[in-house]
Amino acid sequence: MTPLTWIHRVGLGQISPVGRCLSFDQSATGWTKCEGGVAFAVDNLTEKVEGISIIDDSRYYLGTVGTVKVNHAGMQTNLGTPHGPAVQLLVAEACRQASVSPGSLDAVECMADAQ
Repeated sequence: MTPLTWIHRVGLGQISPVGRCLSFDQSATGWTKCEGGVAFAVDNLTEKVEGISIIDDSRYYLGTVGTVKVNHAGMQTNLGTPHGPAVQLLVAEACRQASVSPGSLDAVECMADAQ
């Protein structure tokens, strides 16, 4: 990304003018350009044996995935700013789809860019 592109995007309100996204901060002004990557493997927890779902107890599992949900941030001040009500709806829908109570969640993964 050239300096001119950076200045242009700041002027359009597309990226943070301070060069940091300031996740979870009231003064958050958008996203920043950065690099990152992640990889993980997911395998089936159960297998069908004669029409019955069976869990192989001889295998080691770190955890299970009840559901996966993704949405757009909704109406916000600018392109990179999160929208609280949209996030709340996303969590509520994920809990409903996984048939779990929000109060029974032990952990939630949270994306916080450029920290």
